[in-house]
Order: sequence, then C-alpha cells, then structure tokens
Amino acid sequence: MLDRSMRILPAVSVHFRHRLLIAWLGLSGLAMAAPIDAERVWTGTNGKTIRASLFQILEDGELLELATGDGKIVRIKVSSLAEPDRNLVEAHLNARKPKAEEAPDLTQFQPTAEPVRDTLPAIDPAEFAIKSNESLSAAFVTFLLWWEQEGVLPIPKRGDLNSKVTWARKRMLRYCDDRNSLSRGLAGIGEYFRKELENVATYRAKTDHDMSPANLARCATGANAVILSTTLRYKNGAQFSHSVSLASATAEGKAVIYSWGKKFTGQIKVMKADPKPITLDQQTVSRTIYEFEISNRGDLPTRYQDAEVRILLDPGTRDGILLVKPFVYGRAGHRAPAPPDPLFDRRDTTDPPLPPAPDLKVPAEIRFVSGVPVERTWHLGNGSKVEGRLTGATGPSLTIKGRNGKVSTIEESELTQEDRAIVVFWRGTLGAVVAVPRLELTYRLTRPKDRIVEIKVDCEGPRCRVTLPGSRKHLVLDIESGAFLTRSHPNARSVERVTAGKFAASKIFPAIDFNLGTRPVDRYQTFYDGLPGTRWSNDFPFPSRSIVCPFNTSGHTVKHPRVDYSRVDAPAVMTGLYQLLAGQSALDKPGPQGSPIVFSDGFGTSFHQGFQHLLPVLRRASMLPLRIEWTNDYNRSILDEELRQEMAGKFLLELVQARVPDGFPDDHFDLPAEANAAEPGTFQVLSKP
Repeated sequence: MLDRSMRILPAVSVHFRHRLLIAWLGLSGLAMAAPIDAERVWTGTNGKTIRASLFQILEDGELLELATGDGKIVRIKVSSLAEPDRNLVEAHLNARKPKAEEAPDLTQFQPTAEPVRDTLPAIDPAEFAIKSNESLSAAFVTFLLWWEQEGVLPIPKRGDLNSKVTWARKRMLRYCDDRNSLSRGLAGIGEYFRKELENVATYRAKTDHDMSPANLARCATGANAVILSTTLRYKNGAQFSHSVSLASATAEGKAVIYSWGKKFTGQIKVMKADPKPITLDQQTVSRTIYEFEISNRGDLPTRYQDAEVRILLDPGTRDGILLVKPFVYGRAGHRAPAPPDPLFDRRDTTDPPLPPAPDLKVPAEIRFVSGVPVERTWHLGNGSKVEGRLTGATGPSLTIKGRNGKVSTIEESELTQEDRAIVVFWRGTLGAVVAVPRLELTYRLTRPKDRIVEIKVDCEGPRCRVTLPGSRKHLVLDIESGAFLTRSHPNARSVERVTAGKFAASKIFPAIDFNLGTRPVDRYQTFYDGLPGTRWSNDFPFPSRSIVCPFNTSGHTVKHPRVDYSRVDAPAVMTGLYQLLAGQSALDKPGPQGSPIVFSDGFGTSFHQGFQHLLPVLRRASMLPLRIEWTNDYNRSILDEELRQEMAGKFLLELVQARVPDGFPDDHFDLPAEANAAEPGTFQVLSKP
C-alpha cells in the first residue's frame, strides 16, 4: 500500500508530499511505523535498489537495518537513500516519537505481566531431536514457551506442549536457517513476528556485545527474552559456538541459564581482562573475556564433562546478546509501533566509523553448485586412525563413512591438530564462513628457475606473525591496535634491524580502490556473483574451491590469478599475506608515514602490481587463499633488465602444512612498548645494522 501511495505523489511538492505522508500514516495506524514492515524496494541516491523490509533504525535515525527475503541484514545510511525513501524514514520516526509533553500511549498494548524468570521450561534435546547447531533457535523456543506459560504471549498453535514445541522448533529452524548466528537469529525472530503474529503483537529487538554482568542484569528483566551466544572451550583448546537462554543475572555475577534440557546456576567471572576496544555491529566494547563457572557441572552432557568444557563470553569470537521484548496489541489487528524503551534505544558506543557503503553485494553465505566429501586416513590424538569419507558434521560431531559402509562418529576435538585444520577448510567449502581461534600455516613460494621460499603465517585472534625461516625475518602485528614489529637483515652481514610502530587506521588493510581502470566495481561484483559456481579443487591436498580472478586493470602485472580458497574468517592472516605480497616496504623512509606496507619480502613479489587489489577483494568475502597461481608480466617501471627478468614468469604460493594448535608460546606475538605507544602512522627504528 505504501508503494502505491508513493507512486501517486511525485506530482505534488516535496513539502506537501511529506506532510501528506505523515498524516496518512497517523490515520492508518498500519505497521510501517513498526520495526518490521512489508517487503518493498528501497532506492539509493546512486539509483541502485534493494528489495527488503525495514528491520529497525539505529544511531538516532541515521542508519537503517533492512532484512532481505533470504534473511540477510543489510545496513544502509539514511543519507544514502533517495528522497522519497528518506521522507518515508522521517515519517516513520515522527510517528514513533511521542510528543514532548506526553508519555507514550501504552493503551494500545495489553499490560505486560511480570513473569517469574527462573521458571523457564527445560526442553530435552533428545526428546525433540534438537541438534547442537540448533542451539540459537532452541533458546528462543524456550522463551516462546515461557511467554505462553507466564501469560505474556501465546504460541499460535493449538495442542499439547509437545505439539507446540515441535511446531515452534520447525518455524524457528526455517526462519533462523539452522545457524547459531546473532544476525541471522535477529532476522529470524523478525520473520516469526511478521509471519506468525502480524495482527497479535510487535516487538523490540537488538544485539549487544557488552557481556559484563552489569549489562546482563539490565537485560534479564521483565518479559525480555535474553539469548547468549557463547563459546564452548574444550580442554584441548578447540572452540565452538553455542547459544543458551539467560533466565536471570545480577550485577555481582550470579546467573541462571538453560541449555541441553537443564537449568544451570553459576557465577560469571572475568577470565581475561582486556580494556582494548573492539567494534562489533556498530557497538564499541572492551575485549574482556568472561567465564560462566557452572555450579552443577554434573548436569552437563557426559561428552562435555569428559572434555572439561568451559562456557566463555568472548567478544573476540563475536559472542553477544540477542535481546527481544514482545508487545501484545490491545485489540487483535489494531497494530501500532512498539513504544520507546531505554534498554533498546541505548547504544554503548563511541561513534566508531561506519563500515564502507555497500557498493558491492558480498554473499554472507554461498550456495555452491557441487560438493565433494573428503576421503582420507583420519588421525586421532590418542594415536588411533579412522579411514573413510567425511560426509557430514553436526556441531563438533563428524560423520565418517568407511569403504565397507560402516559409519563412525568422532568429535572434532579428538583429531590431531593437522586433521582439525583439514576439517576447518572442509567446513569453509560448504558455503558459510568458518571461525577458528588460531591457525598455524606454512606456505611455499615457488618462483621462476625453481627457487623456493618457505613462509610461516601464525594467527591467534587479531594477532599475526609472519616468518621467513630462511632469512630469519619476521613481522608481528595486531590488526586491532595497529601496532607492529619487524625484524630484518638487510645486508650481507645479516645485522638485525628492528622497527616498531603503528599503522594509520585506514592503512592496516586498505579498502579496495574502486577508481582503477573502467568500472572495476562491476568486475568485482561479477566475481562475487560467480562464487556459487566455483568447483572443488581436485588437484590440491587441502579441501578448497578454485576460481580464476578477472582483475586485470591498467598497470597490473599479475594476470588472471587462480585462487584455491576456503571461507575461513582469518583477517589477521589476510593482513599478513597483504604485507608479504602487496608492495615494497616503506620503512626505509624517515619520519611519520602512513604506508600500508612495512614488511619487505625480498624475494621478488614486491613489484607484482595486483595483489593490493586482489587480497582486499578476497578478504571482503572471507576467502582465505590456500593456493595462488599467477603469471607476472615484465614491470616496465624497473630499469634493471636482470631484475625484471627475475620477477617475470610463473609464480605459485601454496599451503603445504596447516594446524589448528592448542596455543602458541607466550611471547610469540609480543610487541614492544614502543609499538603500542606509537602514534598512528609513525614508526621508529629500535636497532640499526
């Protein structure tokens, strides 16, 4: 209906159109003023369009969250919308805003009961066949049952408890797409209210990454549904995401959660204090890691007791809170905007910069056209072996089918560190992006005339270490703080040179330069659009998919690189590879500087023009390169013919060894005080040859 109204208005003035639209919204009382409305086409000032429904408005009306039909959440600045859409958003805000002298009109909603929060129903996963990767949707189903039990909001399904659980589980699996993702859960809950409760209730919802006990206590009040995305850490260091229902919490740290069909009490304590800020979903919080210490560990499933599982609340692994509050309409069908609520309107943020405008549509998940199981001999940490094909995984449990048809189930944590890396890469070829706490990678660079260089890249969270064992050069960097340290031996005497500093904020990993050649944005978008068609790499020992990148532009010497990749979220590794491949080091220039390159490789790829654009494109889609094969043309800017010949020809960078280690030495990623204290964009030489 809104679209039809918008189409008949352009003939009148903008001012009159604006006033008429506000009046129409006020008279109709329809749900355009609600957080989620019917799907429509939104148009930007650049003429591009997106079909989506309004999810919610953030940052005092400056930022929109739109939910697309496939469940993705897209953030768009209001200022980037075309004028009619900006008017629509402004009308939306005015309709929601109470008059200065009046309180919000809560008579449009039924009084919200004050339910008893420690009486959440315990849903037995075995009874309803709930899998471990359904924990987020199961946590919300727990609150749906609780809302009905406490008289807050009925489940729109008749029948006994079992039939309601089954119905709600199927709906939430459909809407949340069977994934433990906060953003997908946020969109899925919106789908549930829009499709199942359209004339019954509306809601307020948000994600929050402040995991402190004080904030949890603020959230776990009244009829709020509070779902915690947590990290399960095994005794061997393996980590997996798991969502739980938070029943109650106090500012002192006492808390009650529900999961695995049980009620757990315990204490939330600081595991690792870290005041350094991290920005997640436009919210800036500290990196402090908390642990929920369970009092009744005997109620944990046996496999988690045996693995000595700990429940962590770690912003560094994108753990957070999914908060939902329902508002039941006073009369069925009389829809109204959800009233203001300080808990949902509050944003703990220091106004971090907005992410780049969505010039490119990068898939959060890819539906590939084909998939091949991995067949090999699997090695377990206890020395035993299992031969067969990896045919599936349910959370941390892997299904291996032997040649004789026998099916075995093993836990990922039981594998050796090398085989755990194989599983990580295999998961990354299925379409979704895989998170991993740490990686230890060894690459081999083969240059013309069979010259081979070994490269080691280690990462743990935001920290990375790149080492060239043959020359004892290495780079340590922290992609959050921007601090770095390089050690090199620039002359024949191998005298060490140590340099420490800090990247300029925009230089740690520069964004894609969209101004090269003729419409390269279209080329990049064509690349992303072609990802679903990429095939398995049959000639490579690590599970991966292969694509040839069409990024040739004026001045590039790297021609049509072939990349074998896995979708692994490893930005620290990508930054290390960027430093290694994307250009010449700028550390021979004195004084403050903001160059993106601080680590000179010394083996010929520094003048290969193209990686400074290829690697940001890969990183944007979380494509971790396991192998890159390219041909480098002569670089005419280099006058030395011998050097030009040295850098021309075919090159191959390939992964030869990978591990998911339990940890690294304590000083592996150490940075000196001079690096942490440096001003952004500056460095200093700590020792000279």
